[in-house]
Amino acid sequence: MTSRRFWRLLPVLLLLAALFPVPGVVLMGGEWLPELLDFTPYVRWWEAPLRLLLVCALCWGWLWTEGSVFQIALALLLWFCIGWALCLLLRPRRARMTP
Repeated sequence: MTSRRFWRLLPVLLLLAALFPVPGVVLMGGEWLPELLDFTPYVRWWEAPLRLLLVCALCWGWLWTEGSVFQIALALLLWFCIGWALCLLLRPRRARMTP
């Protein structure tokens, strides 16, 4: 893989990775923050990222069952913005023709 192709693909992969924690970020900003922090007592260095991923995975279900209308709308807005950025990054670029 060439360097130019790598740097073009990297923002796309980062935006796709950013889709996963959106429900967790939305729910952590509300009244659920103390309950979500109970999931992550930092005992060992490798447990914190794993527990954070577990909380983000659980938040996908919690957002739709326990989330408020505001939280659901915020999550949809963030997903829409990420999708829009992906569309802008993936559109074909025209070759510049210089005379």
